[in-house]
Amino acid sequence: MNGFVISVGTYVKPLLAEAKAVAGRLGKVEADMGDTACKIPLATEYIAKVETAGKVGQKRKTLVADLSIHLRQSCLLGNYLSFQNS
Repeated sequence: MNGFVISVGTYVKPLLAEAKAVAGRLGKVEADMGDTACKIPLATEYIAKVETAGKVGQKRKTLVADLSIHLRQSCLLGNYLSFQNS
């Protein structure tokens, strides 16, 4: 979910404000990564960093395929918002 919100917020300009709101409600996401150096980015900070750099809506070749998959599943974002507002 965190990756999806970051993808939408950084690559789909019309959904930037909504993605930032959802990222704020998600807060910090924690997961057991084992004995690795992997970290889960805070969506609010990541989106803000991309926005500050003026790169919202610019596609990166490595994420284009992932983004198209996420956009097909964009109903998840709407479902999440509906769930949180009920």
